[in-house]
Amino acid sequence: MTTLAWPNLTITPQRAEWTFVGLTQVHEAPISGAVQTQEIPGGYWTCVLDYSHARGDNARLLWAFLQQMAGRAGRVAVPSFGYERPSGVGGGSPVVAGAGQVGKSLAVSGGPISTTGWLKAGDLFGVGGYIYRLTADVTTDGVGAATLAFGPSLRASPANAAAITLRRPTTTMMFVDDRQGSSFTPGGVVPFVLTFREAFT
Repeated sequence: MTTLAWPNLTITPQRAEWTFVGLTQVHEAPISGAVQTQEIPGGYWTCVLDYSHARGDNARLLWAFLQQMAGRAGRVAVPSFGYERPSGVGGGSPVVAGAGQVGKSLAVSGGPISTTGWLKAGDLFGVGGYIYRLTADVTTDGVGAATLAFGPSLRASPANAAAITLRRPTTTMMFVDDRQGSSFTPGGVVPFVLTFREAFT
């Protein structure tokens, strides 16, 4: 199924709750109680978007969106509501520098030249239809190149020269279950609370 664009609403969520769900394997010694943990690939983002103030055309568009998604069958590019731009200097037109990259680091080019604090730890960026959070500050070199350190691991190896999105990146998500809807309340308010999880293969 085609990944939908986010509905063209004239309101933003009253609340946007983002959570990262890590996957780990835990080994506990039965006698000593010592614990060892190991990260398992596949951690994912969840998101709750509260549109309890929807009414009129916005409510109509949200109902249409629910029908298009068809429960968990659909996919949508959810904007990173609550995050508009990097807290660092930002700027440039960054792209992936080299094919075949995997893991939790990514070489990029196209940033502003010799810029300390171009991006900051905790900033988000998007590439290949998914969002990632930086785990270290990023400084560019004399040609605008840098290496990003982030989590979770890349969902797929991005293509060489693929664009890096710094302003309100999106990530591909699905509903957490097939039951999605709203209610009608006095005054014409049609509240929606939409719950998503990241979807990847």
